[in-house]
Amino acid sequence: MKWVNPPEALRERPLGIQPANEQVQLLTTTTTYRTPDTKGVAGHLAGFFAPQYVDAFEKWTSPSGEQWYRVHTSETQEWVREQDVQIPLYPVVKDGKYGYIDQKGNVRIPLQYDAAMEFAEGLAAVRMTSGGGWSYIDSRGKEVIPGPFREAGAFADGRALVSVTTASNGTRQGYTEPAGPVYRHAGAAVRLAVCRREGSRSREGAKLLRRRCCIRLY
Repeated sequence: MKWVNPPEALRERPLGIQPANEQVQLLTTTTTYRTPDTKGVAGHLAGFFAPQYVDAFEKWTSPSGEQWYRVHTSETQEWVREQDVQIPLYPVVKDGKYGYIDQKGNVRIPLQYDAAMEFAEGLAAVRMTSGGGWSYIDSRGKEVIPGPFREAGAFADGRALVSVTTASNGTRQGYTEPAGPVYRHAGAAVRLAVCRREGSRSREGAKLLRRRCCIRLY
């Protein structure tokens, strides 16, 4: 006979759990839990995971509306909050306006931008003519790095290459991080090497966007 503690059992398996067949991206800031409860025992603290996609096989919505996913990690099965992971989003365009859909085709960020790049490390560069340049948004569509930037690259290793227009109408390059500050640019050789690498990645990303990710809606 197995003794069961009803309250603890409900914490481990709350009512309303639904099967899922989705992917989520764990981030360096992600904390996982043994139960869908931030007051419960943490499985892995923030800083443990490198950015990686994992399979979510169950999901649950708390009474307060918080979405949780149960995922396979390399060691066990744990719960993560939707706000602590990256839900894969894909840029789409309709009538010249860009937005983002999820893996089920639902529009998650409205089609309102004049240009949009793929998400990387939880952030994506978008451009609106009225804004005067590029800025960065998170997966909820919130502008987190206002810009405006003349050019904006994808995030890698916690920073992105950007350029701004100077008072003399020239261009100055540097780096931005999720918190927003622009670093002073490094030495010219380093800067040019990064420009070539980022430029190559941008060209490849643009082809990928047109061929595979940019779904035209009708």
